[in-house]
Amino acid sequence: MFGLVGLGIVVFASAGFVFHMAEQRGHNGVLWAILSVLFTVLAMIVTSIIVVGSDTSWSGPALFVKVIALVVVPMVVPLGLVSLSARIPAGSATTHKSAWSLSLLGERDSSGACVLRLLNDGLVIEREHAQRQVLSFEQIHEVAGDGECLRVMWTEDVDERPLLFIPPSDKYRTREIRVRFVNAIAERINARR
Repeated sequence: MFGLVGLGIVVFASAGFVFHMAEQRGHNGVLWAILSVLFTVLAMIVTSIIVVGSDTSWSGPALFVKVIALVVVPMVVPLGLVSLSARIPAGSATTHKSAWSLSLLGERDSSGACVLRLLNDGLVIEREHAQRQVLSFEQIHEVAGDGECLRVMWTEDVDERPLLFIPPSDKYRTREIRVRFVNAIAERINARR
């Protein structure tokens, strides 16, 4: 009974660890935590079958190796998943999207929250308490990552105007992830222009 409770604690603690590390890297933490639970349980089952079925002697060094195998193998799985999530770029999911939740800097309202949508012929900025703003690709001169910001230079009448967007810091927690995220958005938009 206590063994199962202990194994359950290990499984869910490792899932929490994987969730936290995936979120830190800008990935979907829930998906990575589910993968962690599935693979850790699978590793426990396979290890148990191999260890219990391998030999009938449960004394001395053989016992030590079996207990270590039952503990260590399931702990390797979350570390492998964290290593894998570190190798996948944070903006990889961004390259196939056509709408992003961002904050528009310089807005009069407190949040600046908006959705930037990529259309076939331009961009649409949808704000919570304002009309949609449509920018055609003819109006847009430049779309580029500017540090942690996405800079869109566009022309209204004869004046060139900048728009600066920043990703939400609660989802994209580190500067490195925010920079990769806005550069991925800029690449996606520029590929369509």
